[in-house]
Amino acid sequence: MAHVPDEADFKKGSIGVKVVIVGLLLALIGGVLLFVGIKREGEKLTMDQIVAEQKRIYMLPKDQAAAAWRKYAADPKEYELQQEALLQLAWLKDPQAVPLAIQAIESDDHRLRGVAAQVLAHFGTPAADAAKPALLKAMQEANPTSGDEPQIAWALIALREQSALDRVLKVYRVGHLGKVQRLGGGPAFDPEILAKMASVDVWAQKVGDESPSVRQLVATILSKDASPKFTDTLIKLVQDKDIEVAREAAPGLGRIGDEKARRPLLDALAKADKDSRQKFLDALRDGIGGPGLVLALQSIDRSEPSREFNQTKIIFEKLKALADPRSADLLVQYIETKPAIHWKTEAAMRLAEVGDPRAVPYLAERMRLDTQKIYGTSDLDELKALARDDNERVIGSRMLADLAVLHPDKRPVFLEQAEEAVMEWITGMPQPHANGLRFLAAAESKKSLAKMRDWAFPAARLPREGQQPPFPTEWAVAQSALRYLGWMKDADSWPKFEKQ
Repeated sequence: MAHVPDEADFKKGSIGVKVVIVGLLLALIGGVLLFVGIKREGEKLTMDQIVAEQKRIYMLPKDQAAAAWRKYAADPKEYELQQEALLQLAWLKDPQAVPLAIQAIESDDHRLRGVAAQVLAHFGTPAADAAKPALLKAMQEANPTSGDEPQIAWALIALREQSALDRVLKVYRVGHLGKVQRLGGGPAFDPEILAKMASVDVWAQKVGDESPSVRQLVATILSKDASPKFTDTLIKLVQDKDIEVAREAAPGLGRIGDEKARRPLLDALAKADKDSRQKFLDALRDGIGGPGLVLALQSIDRSEPSREFNQTKIIFEKLKALADPRSADLLVQYIETKPAIHWKTEAAMRLAEVGDPRAVPYLAERMRLDTQKIYGTSDLDELKALARDDNERVIGSRMLADLAVLHPDKRPVFLEQAEEAVMEWITGMPQPHANGLRFLAAAESKKSLAKMRDWAFPAARLPREGQQPPFPTEWAVAQSALRYLGWMKDADSWPKFEKQ
């Protein structure tokens, strides 16, 4: 007898069919979703998605973040993320940044090439030397309109690829290297780095370049080297029609210092107009220091007294502001040429300002001269103005005192050189100047002790309470004299100190 399925058998079969049908439906839906997902992977992310992805990676630990950035750095489909990934890997100093940047520099996208070049420049030599072939190829394909040319040129400079020098200078001539950016933003261009791209001898061969910018760079490089073998080249540069080129060559000739180098430099200074002369002087000051400025005294235009005075004054003001001890020997040489007394005094003051004891006899000489007699009858207004006060001797005596403090071992010599001169000055005045007393005290002058006591303990009566001005001159002098008599530790004056 045939088996008739019961209700339980029927239900079991029904469930199986339903399971199969549901399975088929799920498989179909999964295939559709897979297709949609694959399609989305081929599409570019929206800007919001890019920002969200960057934020996500920023929050990851360093090693996980590096792995995520490497993935995007190798993905040309997401340009914004690829750029950011290269930059972030460079900041992380990830060793994979260089090969990934080399891969990116070979891209057809000039924007991406610029970022890749920026990263390679950041790593520099020797870390990124493997990128040189790719950068040279990219440089051949770049042009001023592509936007990546300056950054690629800068990467080649950073890697010191000398074979690219001429191509790089093409970018430099038009001023585009000023546009290059360092990693993280801000100007990257540094002429010192460009100078290292080739040897000094190679740069010297560019002396006749059509571009003033290149000639200026050559002048800067040769001036820094200051080798006598480049004297002729620097002479050509100091005579350049472009003043910016000429002034960069000036320090080099000044450093070489022989007559062959010095004469063209002084000729260029003498022929320069007022503005150009200032630039030359600043170049000598910044390039050589005080010796360069003293050297420039030989270029003074003496054809007209007022011009001579003003040009000399400018140099001595720059020497004062610089206070360079290296100028001392040349200042002594200048003084020995017997310049006008005002400039002889200025040179002596510049010596004193750098603590050089050789200033003392020259300052003492000025202490003996009456200001009114040497300046009051001058035909030059600038000199006549100096007769309105006695500042040269006031300042000179203070400097003598400073030198006596700085060089205690030389006090006997200083007294021999300047004691009588200072005494003549202060005793020839209605009242002695405190700076003169200070020098005598600092130099431990025994000859001045009697006068110092007289000034410190005047015979005049003290002013009465409520007495109207003027304050008695004797007691005005006593204030300084007491101070400096105390400096001298005069034992015989001690009872009088106690009494006062």
